[in-house]
Amino acid sequence: MSLNQKLSALVCVGLICGWGISKFSETSRAPASLEAPKLRLKPWTPPTQKVGEAISVRVIAVSGLPDRDNQEITLRAEVTLNRAIDTDLEWEWNLPPGVEIVSGETKDAWHGLEVGQTASVEISLLGVSKEGLVKTVTFMAHGNSGSVKLGGAGHFATNTLQEEPRNDFEKADFKSRRSLLKDKLQQ
Repeated sequence: MSLNQKLSALVCVGLICGWGISKFSETSRAPASLEAPKLRLKPWTPPTQKVGEAISVRVIAVSGLPDRDNQEITLRAEVTLNRAIDTDLEWEWNLPPGVEIVSGETKDAWHGLEVGQTASVEISLLGVSKEGLVKTVTFMAHGNSGSVKLGGAGHFATNTLQEEPRNDFEKADFKSRRSLLKDKLQQ
């Protein structure tokens, strides 16, 4: 067998092997630019509590944030018990320096709070406003479940109060927002 015949046979075997491999490894895939993306949108949930949180706490300004430190602000702490506890649920307000209490207690406990139940407490203060430096008021609640201490905390900072909602979407709760978005997408 001459050299030309050997090279021709080698080229033919190579072509046959290449064709066979390409046929067996074929995938029915369109180019990435032509393939339609599959969007899976997750519903928006407000960042109000951690997942699996034993005690969830939310602190809100009942009547909005005053402009001056000499004006009164009323804060409400809403506490929801998500796991059973064996003791009273103790709570405490932590106030920044320069803040005065007009009415309300800074420390107490709730007796017999059940799982899923929400309790609230209010405090009125002077010295928390848009004026001056940022001030943060913290509310902490804790109790025991066996030998494990469970707790939760909520914060109110003078720089985090957002302006009033501007439209129906901002005013709506989560379920209403979802239906508003669905209606808008269908149009």
